[in-house]
Amino acid sequence: MKSNIFFFYSYRIISRMYFHLPVLFLHLFLSGMGILLTETLLMVYGLSIMLNTKTNSFLLNYMPQKSVIALGELLKAIGLFLIIWGTRVGNTNFWLPFLGQIIGGSGFSLAISSDSSLLRSITSKSSTDLFNNIQSKSQSLMFLSTLLAGVIGSILFDYEAHWPFYISMLANAMAIISILLISEEPNLSKQKTSSSKTHNSIQKPKITAEQGFWMNYYALSRAFLLASFVGFLPFFFLMLQVDIPFFGLVLSLFSIGAFFSALYSSQLMKVIGINNFIIITMGCTLISMILFSIFEDFGISLIAILLLGFGSGCIRPLTMKNLDLSNLNPQQRASILSTMEQRFSIINAVLLLVGGYILIEYNFQSLMIQITIAYVIAILIGFTSSTMTSRS
Repeated sequence: MKSNIFFFYSYRIISRMYFHLPVLFLHLFLSGMGILLTETLLMVYGLSIMLNTKTNSFLLNYMPQKSVIALGELLKAIGLFLIIWGTRVGNTNFWLPFLGQIIGGSGFSLAISSDSSLLRSITSKSSTDLFNNIQSKSQSLMFLSTLLAGVIGSILFDYEAHWPFYISMLANAMAIISILLISEEPNLSKQKTSSSKTHNSIQKPKITAEQGFWMNYYALSRAFLLASFVGFLPFFFLMLQVDIPFFGLVLSLFSIGAFFSALYSSQLMKVIGINNFIIITMGCTLISMILFSIFEDFGISLIAILLLGFGSGCIRPLTMKNLDLSNLNPQQRASILSTMEQRFSIINAVLLLVGGYILIEYNFQSLMIQITIAYVIAILIGFTSSTMTSRS
């Protein structure tokens, strides 16, 4: 049990060493892709997640959860290799990174839709508090890992553009080793002997109103935050002429805010309640978007990106704590988590594509004004159907 938890922590920390993430937009843009093609490549990643959200449920009928996650990490590494291959100096090829984003997004979908379910399995004989504690602590450590990797990746990028991608592939390999060292109780025999009718019911669990609320919260909040962080803010800091070695350091403020949000989310919820905590974190996100919409100032932008990160860090631990999947089997959990990721990826893809068009036709401030308005409308439409007072 203790060794399983150790390897799970190791996997989550290592797998989030995205050395390439802060410079991904920058690399594609400087490779000659331009804004629209760069945003298209980022969008393709999200669409690939959407199209593969049910793949993990299918694979779980034939493979252990840890093997599905390991396969996901392998696909992520292959995707990065294709980006490297397609952006060689003097030989840029749009279609290789395009294929890389499809494969990498597929791998991400498999991994992220299965790791929380695996954690449920390895802590099934313990209290729910253990799952929540590991979920919250590992989430905060993941942001810290992303922070450090991003800073290192930016420094490496200044020496050679492909180095962050190579070291991210090494992290994928180490993550595969970590996840495969987890001892998972076999349950495939029961799954294989299930009737077709039972199989169909496993794949399509009934989603309660409570679960629907948290799925919408996760999809909307994460889509707007990650579209801004990955697809738009790098352009903003490029516009401010931030030196490349400091790119990761500046963007790491997002991870710093996310780290503290994830780390202290449980304590804050106990003090102020879930309703107030959601309002505060969404308020931080909204204020951040407004600041980016109004000011083209480096100092204010640092405050804004810190607030954006704080709004982001609690999303996954808060969702997983309240989604309540404890009574479901791995396939049912994977199905609900996959649906959640599907909703996120659709919204994220639309934001990136439309946002890229606005950047070309207008400017960054106009884009952020539109993003802010869309975020407020999405909150009103997505959440007013559920009364938050029943969730305190």
